[in-house]
Amino acid sequence: MTENESIEIILKMIDRTKENLKQQSGFYLVWGWSIFVAASLEYVLLKFFEYPNHAIVWPFAILFGVAASIYLGSKLNREKRVVSYADKALKYLWASWSVMLLIIIVFPVFGGYSWAESYLLIIALYGMGPLVSGGILSFKPLVVGGVFSFALAVVVMITGWYSNFSTMLLCLALSILGSYLIPGYLLRKS
Repeated sequence: MTENESIEIILKMIDRTKENLKQQSGFYLVWGWSIFVAASLEYVLLKFFEYPNHAIVWPFAILFGVAASIYLGSKLNREKRVVSYADKALKYLWASWSVMLLIIIVFPVFGGYSWAESYLLIIALYGMGPLVSGGILSFKPLVVGGVFSFALAVVVMITGWYSNFSTMLLCLALSILGSYLIPGYLLRKS
């Protein structure tokens, strides 16, 4: 193999990684918008309409996110010819992340935390996923978005905002905006 052939192979791998990176943006945008809209809508239903079943938005948001993710995932799997180590690492990261989210969501049902307190943990979790993904993909906006959500979780903890449910809905929406939506759009443009 000549030096030029080696360089060409490396450049093709870099191009493939960049394309995989762009394709990942769909997941951040789908889940970002699902959670942002659900948290914002629940806040409006709670604060402005005092609607007693304000949490009704979440099953719809989750169903939309799951359906869209299945569609995006199957589309990516059909198009993808090579699975990189980064792809494999991201797969395990997000599978583990999902299990942690499920544990945090179910915990209030057993009386361990209130929903507002659980949102503090979810905001921190929203920091972990993008930060690790950004590190794996060498994409700084995801890293910055993850750090933003971690910082927001610390602010919420120090200020005691976690004791106010409606405030936590706004913090959840803000966390998603900074860690999923803005980096997701930047990822799509990259």
